[in-house]
Amino acid sequence: PIDVAHVTDPLQVPLEQQPAYMKALAAKRAAERRAEEERLEAEAKVRAAAKLAEIDKRRKEREAAEKAAKAEAEKAAKAAAEAAAARRREEMADQARARAKELIGAAHSGAAAGA
Repeated sequence: PIDVAHVTDPLQVPLEQQPAYMKALAAKRAAERRAEEERLEAEAKVRAAAKLAEIDKRRKEREAAEKAAKAEAEKAAKAAAEAAAARRREEMADQARARAKELIGAAHSGAAAGA
């Protein structure tokens, strides 16, 4: 067998060993091609995995932001509902005070008319 790695000048290979040399050279080139393809495929897998990880990271960040925005909106809606309820209670209390003043005023004028 011919060691292709040690042949510096292909013309120095004896004629009877030329077919074996060419076969060994073709096998060496095929192995180099396979190794290069495997390296490129491995690099592509690493890039794809990194891209998927980045996509997943962005999705998780977006979901967290959406969750925080939803919680903030719910908090604001609750605060608005509480403020509206407080306003309604205050309005009812104002109406009750006004009604009480009317009743007191009517009682005084009735008492004054009766005296």
